[in-house]
Amino acid sequence: MRRSVITVALGLMVLAVLAGAAGAADLPVKVATVDMGKITDNYEALQAKSKSLQEWFDGKKRYLEQLSDYLLLSGDNFNEVIALLNAPQPLPEDKDKRLKELQALAAEKEKTFRNLQAKVDRSPQEDETYKSMCDQFDGGRMRLAEQEAKLSADYRQQITAARDEFMKNVVNVAESVARAEGFALVLDVSVVLYGGTDITDKVLAKLNAK
Repeated sequence: MRRSVITVALGLMVLAVLAGAAGAADLPVKVATVDMGKITDNYEALQAKSKSLQEWFDGKKRYLEQLSDYLLLSGDNFNEVIALLNAPQPLPEDKDKRLKELQALAAEKEKTFRNLQAKVDRSPQEDETYKSMCDQFDGGRMRLAEQEAKLSADYRQQITAARDEFMKNVVNVAESVARAEGFALVLDVSVVLYGGTDITDKVLAKLNAK
């Protein structure tokens, strides 16, 4: 999870807090600061989630790379490959055999396609075959693009859910620490030019103790 995703959310929260505190300008306000960069780098549960999401994303990139080898298959065969690649691994013997058959078919079609593509003096029948395979290839690219879009949406959804969960935890813990020590306001250190008491380490300690 990128730091920018976390700090953008915090920036919005800080603006809301400042707006709420503006009416108390004549009263002394005890201010605490939190270094969200430090929290992002050292919040153990956040780091673990970030690593998990990155591993998931890397696995899906490999999955898409595998799918790109099957672009010349029919729509039904392509969907069959999707089902096989998404099934629990290792595959049962019959399903593994079927995936190998589809791999061989895709490789054979790829070889034929490349040979026809390189041939200058194609016969009418060869030209018709080549045009048909071009249509298949374009269809395969569209199906692959659909898979990429679905995975990107899923990834964004997971990032958003994780960001919201961890931001809620950080805000709750920062508020708890601040109240216990008599602070009326907590700001991200990035928006403070001078003053404030840093409670970052105390917030981190409480977050990592959960």
